[in-house]
Amino acid sequence: GSDVLLCGPSSDGECPSGEDPFFWRPPLSADDEELATALADAGNVVLAVEAAVEPIAGEEETGEMAVASFPLAEFETAAAALGAVNLPFDFDGTARRYLTSVTHQDAHWPTMAMRLVALSTDVDPQALARDGLQAAASDHPALPAEDFLIHYRAPVGCGFTRMTYHRVLSGDFEPALVRGKIVLVGASARSLQDLHR
Repeated sequence: GSDVLLCGPSSDGECPSGEDPFFWRPPLSADDEELATALADAGNVVLAVEAAVEPIAGEEETGEMAVASFPLAEFETAAAALGAVNLPFDFDGTARRYLTSVTHQDAHWPTMAMRLVALSTDVDPQALARDGLQAAASDHPALPAEDFLIHYRAPVGCGFTRMTYHRVLSGDFEPALVRGKIVLVGASARSLQDLHR
């Protein structure tokens, strides 16, 4: 699973005159094309999608707008599936719950965890979500029907094996560590502020 939003090409460029800058995008770089080929060759990679409802405010009215970040079409086509990476927070800012799916414009997107487990066990993600929610059923008023409480495995850095990206690129790791397992590729630098209570 790629816990990185691959929403744009890695190449830069200026919009040519006569083109609408809203619709124009730089061409794929050689690295982008290589990534798309690798995704297709692997056949088992789940890419991240993120959907949200953002408040909007005008001078006279306020409202909400549904927004989503999807991978580039070339990456989405090459990937095995998409998984939502939304993480809900409770009123005190703590992450205690996880979703089974995210809805955007009437489409339901299984979350990254649901997609990865479903793909690795050859189970339908909707059936997996239904069974998981039945097993985690709660009558607590703060736990919506599509959520379940996270059973944290261990303190940060202790629950799962972590490997730095440069070790993977250099081949400085034992392939048995990842063979036949679910692997997440993502960033963990504190400066990205992706650490939560």
